[in-house]
Amino acid sequence: MKRAGRKTLGGVALAAALLACGGVGAPVDLREYKRLRFSVAGEDVAQRLPKLTGEADARFAEALAAEDAGRTTEAEHLARLARYQFLAAEAYSQRKIQQMRLAETLNRQRLLDERLADARQRERSALEAQERTRRMAEMTARTRALPDAAQAQRIFGALADLEASYARDAARLAPADELQAVNALNGALKALSAGRATPETDLAVDRAVLHCQRLLADVTPRFEDEKRRVAVESRLRELLARASRVPEVEARLEGRGLVLTVRQLFADGSTEIMPHRLALIDQVGALLSGAGPQPIRVEGHTEARADAEAAVETSAARAASVRARLEARGVPAGQLESVGRGGADPIADNRSKDGKSRNRRVEIVVLRKAPAAASLNRSGDRAP
Repeated sequence: MKRAGRKTLGGVALAAALLACGGVGAPVDLREYKRLRFSVAGEDVAQRLPKLTGEADARFAEALAAEDAGRTTEAEHLARLARYQFLAAEAYSQRKIQQMRLAETLNRQRLLDERLADARQRERSALEAQERTRRMAEMTARTRALPDAAQAQRIFGALADLEASYARDAARLAPADELQAVNALNGALKALSAGRATPETDLAVDRAVLHCQRLLADVTPRFEDEKRRVAVESRLRELLARASRVPEVEARLEGRGLVLTVRQLFADGSTEIMPHRLALIDQVGALLSGAGPQPIRVEGHTEARADAEAAVETSAARAASVRARLEARGVPAGQLESVGRGGADPIADNRSKDGKSRNRRVEIVVLRKAPAAASLNRSGDRAP
């Protein structure tokens, strides 16, 4: 049966041709290609890697044309090449799936590490609080036993200031000042326990009162800043836990904030998100709707290229595409910034194909604090 005029095949024509080549007279590799291409796994590979599977489809079309022209040997060769190309695409897809699963495992491990660190910190804090409670009870009992009621009253005031500073986390925010206050109080109590007032005892009490007052005055504004910081940290950890459950998103906490890394969003040379990857960005958008008022930076990255300027422009345009999609899905525009980094921040070896693939990425960073005004812009251009 002749199949003239099928040198190039679209979707419907390709399907018809694949079905037509199932006869016993067709080359084995053509029948095998049909089996691979129309399987559930094959359709998934075609969706994930349209460029690679498109190349295999092109070889298949050439094989059909050669068979139509009676060039049997060439047809068999091209059919075998098409099958090998599709098998290579399938293997590459499987490797990407394994990398995705590894990223999910790493996300879960990071989350467990964070929770373990939190638990250990809470344990240390509980032990320190227990020791502070014991120390405060001891100093209070010693103060009650003082013979000088006026001086005892002043010490009680200093103890109240110290306790108020503890309520504002003084032991962590100002440990050196807290130690000085405790030492000054113990010194005053020791001097007063002798039972007679002297200039030295008055000076010791003055010193203790002053240290406690200064400690409270110093840690109060720090504590308000710390409460804001803790609220941000809590939001980031909550987002990390949620992000760790999103397939194909690598999530980690860094000094700058929560970093969400996504890959394989763009076809080669394109700055438009591939249609089948839009759902992934929509998932990230739904996640970021709970980020609170934190600024969000979208960074585009490429592998190292000879034309660094072009790489920056491409990465900036891709970052802008992701930013626009996030904005369209409800992330407030005022929180979003985008920047192109080109190949300036590699995370893998640019000399290998896999390293280049890892370097091509978009990082969506929920920042702990707002960046300097001049460092980013909202248009997707690179930072000056």
